[in-house]
Amino acid sequence: MSLNQVKAKRRRKIPWHRRLIYASLPTLLLFVGLELALRLADSQPVSPTADPLVGFSAYHPLFVPSPQDPTRLVTAPNKLVWFNAQAFPKRKAPGTRRVFCVGGSTTFGRPYSDNASYSNWLRRVLPALTGQDWEVINAGGVSYASYRVANVMEELAQYEPDLFIVYSVHNEFLERRTYADLFDRPSWLLSTQAVLAHSRVYSLCDRWLHADRPPAIQTTLPAEVDERLNHTVGPTDYHRDDVWRDQVLAHYRLNLQRMVAIARQAGAEILFITPASNEADCSPFKSELNEILTLAEQQEFADAIAAAEAAIESDDLGTAAAQWSLALQIDPQHANTHYCYAQTLSQLGQADAAHRAFRTAIENDICPLRATADISTMLRQVAGQLSVPLVDFEQRLHDQCQRETSQPSLGGRYFLDHVHPTPDVHRMLAMWIIDALQQLQLAGGTKIFATESQPIVDRVESDIAASMDRNEQGVALRNLAKVLHWSGKYAEAAPRASDALELLPRDLESRYVLADCLTNLGEPQASMSQYELLFEDGEFPRAYIPYAELLVAQGNFAKARSYALLAVLATPENAYAYLLLGKIHFELGEIPFAIDALEQASQLSPGNTATQELLKSARQVSQQTSTPPP
Repeated sequence: MSLNQVKAKRRRKIPWHRRLIYASLPTLLLFVGLELALRLADSQPVSPTADPLVGFSAYHPLFVPSPQDPTRLVTAPNKLVWFNAQAFPKRKAPGTRRVFCVGGSTTFGRPYSDNASYSNWLRRVLPALTGQDWEVINAGGVSYASYRVANVMEELAQYEPDLFIVYSVHNEFLERRTYADLFDRPSWLLSTQAVLAHSRVYSLCDRWLHADRPPAIQTTLPAEVDERLNHTVGPTDYHRDDVWRDQVLAHYRLNLQRMVAIARQAGAEILFITPASNEADCSPFKSELNEILTLAEQQEFADAIAAAEAAIESDDLGTAAAQWSLALQIDPQHANTHYCYAQTLSQLGQADAAHRAFRTAIENDICPLRATADISTMLRQVAGQLSVPLVDFEQRLHDQCQRETSQPSLGGRYFLDHVHPTPDVHRMLAMWIIDALQQLQLAGGTKIFATESQPIVDRVESDIAASMDRNEQGVALRNLAKVLHWSGKYAEAAPRASDALELLPRDLESRYVLADCLTNLGEPQASMSQYELLFEDGEFPRAYIPYAELLVAQGNFAKARSYALLAVLATPENAYAYLLLGKIHFELGEIPFAIDALEQASQLSPGNTATQELLKSARQVSQQTSTPPP
């Protein structure tokens, strides 16, 4: 046998998987060696986010050393607009379990603060129930979506976490971003890129290979949240876009996977919370007619809506339900019609059908500020695939609702607005989290639903209630009312403004919001009473014009004139204030004053047709009254 034949025979005896290992080993050793060299040289990864789809114009740390004690970390001052003030030792004390609660405004504790949040409940209850030392840090950011939450987790991973609790579900559609052609890449490639982006070798290769890559390939977002809603009056910027919606959902999946990788690389456990929201007592933020409807179909839809509303006025619920249903046959995606249909079905006692319609309304909301079913499904899928434990907040709160109200739909009993739970629901969520931790053997101690644990929970509840600042609560409710009022949700804003006034009886902003909501809800007399109370307590220039308009509608032109004059003095560049004053003078027969006001309005807004027509009429009347009889 020749030497070559011997070598060939030996090669055939080596299994293929060993040959693969032998061939890969030099490459792997080269990669590891280069990675170590780059780390020693302090080379940085691609970006702090490790997100192949979205980058940030800058990264500002959430926690910085305390000026008083550098061994402690505190919330950075420039982050306090979005985050609660928190503090903890940079080095974790022996025997302490450190928990970071991350997510959006629910984790923050909105509309209140950390004091009312489930994070604070965990902080107070866990040590008493388990006999262990716990540090629970509230790192929930107002309006933070999953890609920003993952970015925060990247930073927190260096602070010896034992557990991340993630409630990141409602903010995925808040910020405008584009994905270019990135979703043409297979999902496995995107996930691999997200993991490899942590390595210095990958970063070096990426920068070298794509030195001339145009910036449009990756969306660059500002360092802090820039909500689409901040640029418009109400959710006018939102329109139906199914392609973009699918891309956002794919990005959400990627960020959930990144969160799990970040936690596990830091040696920490991770726990996801499923989304729950207000279904029955919060209308959709925006509805749009399907653009493919013909003019005839649009008219048929409008007729059905009008008939349904007339039937509601006549307390004919059966006819109203039939008309809502007819409208939905014409446009099955009209969110507000689904909501109105659900309300009617609920009044008819058809709770299950109403629940399905409430959920459909959320799914078709053009401005989706509540987690859709796809968000919940994706969260459950990723948790299942990656063996991440879940706290099923969604199911457990529905079960609680069924026990307490015998209804399947969550409403104002549990939520202060569209997604923010009441303080009592924060308590429930904290208890369910602790229950999950105990079942997973991540927390020892007393079972929380055992009789002996109830005094602990009651004591903590009493302490939290006592520590709630009355003024802080009132301001929080007022701010909530303002947001709902701004978005045109007057039926939801009015109760929150009333709640704020119970705590802050002389708060002018809350009184104004309540008054304007009542006007828009068709309750002019109740609105008039609120305006009178408002101006008894002080001056509020923003209320001058709406109060004057209300007085005009009531035919009280003399009193309306006073407030229109105040509006002109307060906002001398406001063309509409002059127009309103001109109308009032015209109605009172004060023609020269009307002409003066209307001419000023015309100068400020030359193209306003209403101003020009009224000015023309006033001048004609002036000429008629000034011409002597023949």
